Amino acid sequence: MNTLLKNNNEILLTSKPNLPTVIKITEWLKQYYPNKIDKIQFRFTITSSISDQDLTEYWETDAPSIMERIMCLKYAEKEGFKTSVSCEPYLTSSLSNLELLYISVEPYLTESFWIGTMNDRWVLSADYNSVKHLYSRNALEKIIERFKNQKYIRFKDAISNEMNIDLYGNKLRENLNEN
Repeated sequence: MNTLLKNNNEILLTSKPNLPTVIKITEWLKQYYPNKIDKIQFRFTITSSISDQDLTEYWETDAPSIMERIMCLKYAEKEGFKTSVSCEPYLTSSLSNLELLYISVEPYLTESFWIGTMNDRWVLSADYNSVKHLYSRNALEKIIERFKNQKYIRFKDAISNEMNIDLYGNKLRENLNEN
């Protein structure tokens, strides 16, 4: 880390955080790198709103609660670090619950809120079948329409590729086959 920061690189720390660990890490970073805080970003994985805690508990066994992760985000932002959220895979049972999550974390974001889908390659078919409707084309269209103009929203490649979206502008790409 010393070499990276000495050479003016940025560092991205990504985790499903718990508050005691985040406090220790931020204290350590502020002690040893007080002039480099602006080069360090915390990206916390927060996959659902509190309303969908049951989905989170099933898919993210033994991970910190959603509320604890939000507290970590708030703490890191308050301590002056760059902050972002990875909502991948999103585990919200409805568009309104995804909106609730975004509204809950938006005041503590300084960089981005990434939305991504579940990769079915690493889960049992029966398990994936229980949630695959969350990632249907229709569901993705609604998410894109609702969030495309939000300040911090970014769509992960899986959504961009499936829905033909320009990641950087969140605008629909022109179909290359059209004349």
